[in-house]
Amino acid sequence: MAKNLLIYMDQTGQKPDLSDLTINVNTASIDELLTAINKLMDEPAPGADLPVAEKALLGFGTPAWEANIKKYYWDARWATVRTIIHYNYPAAQENGTSIANAFKHAMFACYHAESFGLSLASQLCTAHEEQPNTITSQMDNWNNSEGFKIWNTGERDFNRIDFLVIGGVRAGEMRWIKYGDNVLTPTH
Repeated sequence: MAKNLLIYMDQTGQKPDLSDLTINVNTASIDELLTAINKLMDEPAPGADLPVAEKALLGFGTPAWEANIKKYYWDARWATVRTIIHYNYPAAQENGTSIANAFKHAMFACYHAESFGLSLASQLCTAHEEQPNTITSQMDNWNNSEGFKIWNTGERDFNRIDFLVIGGVRAGEMRWIKYGDNVLTPTH
């Protein structure tokens, strides 16, 4: 994890101020480490990068918007942080076709299910894919669905969910697109 933090700092040019964090990286729990990494990530302007349909589901222009957009980005950040732990910072930020992206989508779906309930989470994930007939949207929808399958097991401990998602990736249950291919490929 320390290596991934160094990569993050090198690529972003940011030197994190961790003075407010009272953790020892050698003895900290996974939740404490995730919180520390989460504090290093920048948050975009609320909702600026979301498709119109997704904004509508989150209540854009209503009193619910502020709370929902905070939950939305919180979910995205936690999914990204968990991806950094298993892969690395560049892979976690990649929005394309990597195996890390498959993991991140499944985790994001689980976080959304917790924050918004399964039905709205599913609608949000579908609305996020503006061009549903593209191969990358099919891949993302596949991986979101795999995340929802894990959520439907009834597991609610995110360390355990993380374990189940990474197990699904290794078992080939998620999908990715190999460089130069235009087909969904199992992640194993």
